[in-house]
Amino acid sequence: MRPPWLSLLTFLEAAPYVQAQIIHHLDYGLYTDALSTTNRSSAVLVCNATASSANASGIYPFSPSFPAQNSTTDEIPDPAWAITVATGNNSIQQSLWYDTARQNYSDDLALAYDVCAFPILNLPDNTNRLAQGDNGNCSQALSDACRDVLQTRAEDSALQLTTYSTPQPYSNLSGGVLPYICNRIQLDILEDGQWPKECRQELSTPGSFGDAQLSRAPLTGYNASILNTPCSITGGEDSRNFSRVGTLLYDYSEEAYDNVTRAVIPVITVFFSVANVQRESFYTLARSNMTCLRAREFSEGSRVSPGLPAGTPYKMSEGLSGGAIAGIVVGVVVGVAVLAGLGIWLFLSRRKRRRLARDQGGVVGLGEKVPELDGTAFNELHDEDKKHEMDNGQLPELPDGQGEPAELESEPVQKK
Repeated sequence: MRPPWLSLLTFLEAAPYVQAQIIHHLDYGLYTDALSTTNRSSAVLVCNATASSANASGIYPFSPSFPAQNSTTDEIPDPAWAITVATGNNSIQQSLWYDTARQNYSDDLALAYDVCAFPILNLPDNTNRLAQGDNGNCSQALSDACRDVLQTRAEDSALQLTTYSTPQPYSNLSGGVLPYICNRIQLDILEDGQWPKECRQELSTPGSFGDAQLSRAPLTGYNASILNTPCSITGGEDSRNFSRVGTLLYDYSEEAYDNVTRAVIPVITVFFSVANVQRESFYTLARSNMTCLRAREFSEGSRVSPGLPAGTPYKMSEGLSGGAIAGIVVGVVVGVAVLAGLGIWLFLSRRKRRRLARDQGGVVGLGEKVPELDGTAFNELHDEDKKHEMDNGQLPELPDGQGEPAELESEPVQKK
């Protein structure tokens, strides 16, 4: 029996906008193309064929901007994602495919890097409607803030998990550990199983059939490589070769077919140091890319699904931007510094005035205690300062005619 950790990706639920019963969840990267379902069996409808042989398909190349180590080029070649929708045997199959850009993903030691993918399934109805015009970069499906936080968390987690390795035989990067690494990154992208707050409006819309689900798929390594799958397709302008990552199976109806072909699946692809202690070198960075997949190209003779109603744009937060918040913080810090400086200046000035007042006359400022006397009684006046008595104790007489008191001449008081 195949160990469960070798399953590259398991779709958890059908997207809520797919009004069809799921017959069977198919593990991504199965080694056989025989897919058993309840009371019947079927095979992958699009296998070793062209993408255009499916009823609907979409091909999305992307650039990971990841530096190459074992190559003559500055960056690794651009890989690509593809999605197909095919009908047959009264069922609908929706498959994801990956092109390695002719890189051998089975030998990650020679490749010098590892890759994990994280498809976001089960988009809420309104988010899926908004994403219908997306060109593959998810700019219409998810806000800038949401995309940034998802990719940043994935990169930070991958970097933390794989930059340094502990010695063998119990190394944190023992052979075959990549599925565990991908699982840890998946957990780190979420917050206790919930989407980051920057994404909850788009991925956890109240009233939807359910929240979006984050899955995972290791793409490289001897046991995990998608190159182990026997199914592949070719497609694109440069005839890319895609390996199957996984498939979902639904009961057929026109409504289900329309919903499946209109379903948008964002995928986070993360590139980082090879998770193997036997590596010869490692990266001090990780890179991620977000790609939104939809089967928008219909093959000749296939049913063309009608468009969805326009979605209602989500109300972005009216809170302050990061720059505004930073400006406020700087302003507060400067204001506090100015007030502190002013307080110190006032304090020192007041001390100076008090000292000067004491030196010049003992004037005491408000709130000060009157200084006590210096322990001595009032000093006696010196002899030269004492009041002398008159000689003989008598007052001198005035000259003649000046001894009688004179009356003052009076004038009537004038009233104003």
